Amino acid sequence: MAGSYSGKTVVLANEHPALRRGLSDLLSGEFSGLNIIECNGRAELDGVISVVRPDYILMDRGQEGEGMRHLPVLRKAGYRGDVGIYGTSSDVSVRETVGRAGADYFVKGMEEDNLLKALRKSLSD
Repeated sequence: MAGSYSGKTVVLANEHPALRRGLSDLLSGEFSGLNIIECNGRAELDGVISVVRPDYILMDRGQEGEGMRHLPVLRKAGYRGDVGIYGTSSDVSVRETVGRAGADYFVKGMEEDNLLKALRKSLSD
């Protein structure tokens, strides 16, 4: 853990509380002072970004069956920050599709180091 991330905000959007808690614990342990907001789905995420402009949104690709399709909705709502999408697929075409949509892609449970690197880069800008 290097430096303080006070004033920086990450939103975790996933309908599974245990997964959100695990990600929150991981980020809290790595990023001192980081404000972490947990959302239980798309509607809650939309409500949060209408009030708070997070530095990074991390959401499930399959969130409520439409996580990937929600990225353009976030952009249309004016969110211009970085987005990370995670899922269970390690298929290269999924990573490429997510990348073309303007987000980072991480495989659940397998790419924590890559997630942390992407967050460090995003939160340091």
